[in-house]
Order: sequence, then C-alpha cells, then structure tokens
Amino acid sequence: MSPANFKFTINHDYCGTGTAGSRRRRSLKRATDALWGTRSPGTGGASAPLVLVLIHSAPDNLAKRNTIRATWGQPEARARLIFLMGAVGSAAAQRAIERESRLHDDIVQGNFVDAYRNMTYKHVMALKWFAYHCPGAQYVLKTDDDVFINTPILYNALQRVVPQRNLLLCQLVTKLSVKRTHRSKWFVSWREYPNRYYPPHCPGYSILYSPDVAWQLYREAQRQPFFWIDDVHITGTVAQQVNVTITPMDGLYLDSEAKSDLLGHRVDASRAVFFFTNPNLSLDEIDRLWEAVRPRR
Repeated sequence: MSPANFKFTINHDYCGTGTAGSRRRRSLKRATDALWGTRSPGTGGASAPLVLVLIHSAPDNLAKRNTIRATWGQPEARARLIFLMGAVGSAAAQRAIERESRLHDDIVQGNFVDAYRNMTYKHVMALKWFAYHCPGAQYVLKTDDDVFINTPILYNALQRVVPQRNLLLCQLVTKLSVKRTHRSKWFVSWREYPNRYYPPHCPGYSILYSPDVAWQLYREAQRQPFFWIDDVHITGTVAQQVNVTITPMDGLYLDSEAKSDLLGHRVDASRAVFFFTNPNLSLDEIDRLWEAVRPRR
C-alpha cells in the first residue's frame, strides 16, 4: 500500500474544540449544511484550534487513551485531540473501537494493519487528517500515548507568540546508527537503508509542526520510497527533500532525572518549565505529572 492511497475507516471530520457532545452536534450541522447546499464555516475559521494534537496509539491501549483524556488531553478551548490507529484483527476489537469512538469523538482509524512496520502509514495519516480536516490549526503536535505533554505551559507559550512558519521543533537526534542486528526490534537491512547513519531527525514521541511544514511533509511523503521507521523517514529523509530544518527543543524537554526530581517534590512544579517528557511513562507517572502542573482554579 502506498501512503497516498490508504483510507479512513473511522473518521471525525470536525476539527473544532470543546466536549465530545458539542463537537458531534457541530459536525452534524456541517453535514446537514452540506446536504442542503449551504456553506458551513471552513475548518480554517474561528473554530480551528490553536493546536491540533495527533496521538499515535495502539488499538489495545484504551487505558492509556483514557488517562490522557483525564489529564493533559482533557477538553480545552485551544486544542483538538485525535488518537490515530490502524486496523485490528477481530470483529470484537473493531466493535470496541467503534464504541469508544462514538463515546469520545476523537479516534481516526486507517485501513492498514496496526503494526510497527506500518508506523509510517500512521504518521502520514496524521498529516493527511490535518491537511483535509483541520488545515486552520495554527500548530500540529504529533506525539505518542505514553508521553506527558505539559499542555498548560505549551498552549500558553504558543498563544503568546505570532504563529510560526517553517517550524519543525523537537528533541533533535543526530548520528544515530542503523541497527543491523537481527535481534533488535529496529533491525533494518542494507537493502532497506544503505547508509550507516540515519539523517538528523525528530524522535516520534514529540514533534511540533507549523502548518506549512506539515503540509509539505504530507505531500512529499507520497512521492518518496517507503521506509517503515516513521520519525526517520518523515522528519529526516522527507524533511531534507523539502529543505525543512529542524529547530532543536533546547531546554523544553523534561528528561528522566528531572522528571524524578519533579515527582519526588525535589523541584517546585511552578518552576518546572517544559513542554514534553521522555516516552514510556506509566499511567501513574502521567497522573502524578498532571497533578503537579495542572492549573489550580
């Protein structure tokens, strides 16, 4: 399958903010307007979010999705969250995803098998959903379901600055060796990738795009030969093809040591200015980080 021709099997075409119920009512209004030939407000209008948050998730990770919905991803006037996943192997699993989708109005599913080797399809699907359904978003954030995003700090910071262009912001990775051992989950053959090192790229768990960059990468990804490691391919190889330069996220990343200090109350949470954490967080860590940084009313 080419990244250009996969289809959405579950899709929510409304990119505005608010609760699931309010989004569903407005999405229904758009469908009704289209049926009767009237013009609905475009996705680039007043309803477009400051940040479109696109979260890679495995179908079985319901607990992770619910933790995000209850913490850093809870309904916010400045953001729209979408969980992205591929196809599942059983009718029962598909019914469960469809029930979850009806309840939360935040799942987009593609017709490719949800697997490591299909991560690039999922990444391109995220950019496609932005391009077709939410092009008015001022920023696009791609992340994973085992990461903590400090959304109060991130959204406030982005709201204060003039919307950026040509932005690809992340924790820059350089001189990463290609794994050639068959025991590695990330094994890549010389035929798949003939170089010794990957190009400079963004780790896939936290990437902030300006809309122009997201669109350029989506378009160019359909032209380039497929490579299955999505962060290397999209933010490395494809980004180089369209002359997009990565902006390093210096000082805005909470590493494991700083995270332990914050959770151990050795650092005042009000002084912890960061956007993203490392991946592989437990649900308890995400809950505790949210309790530390959430706005107090």
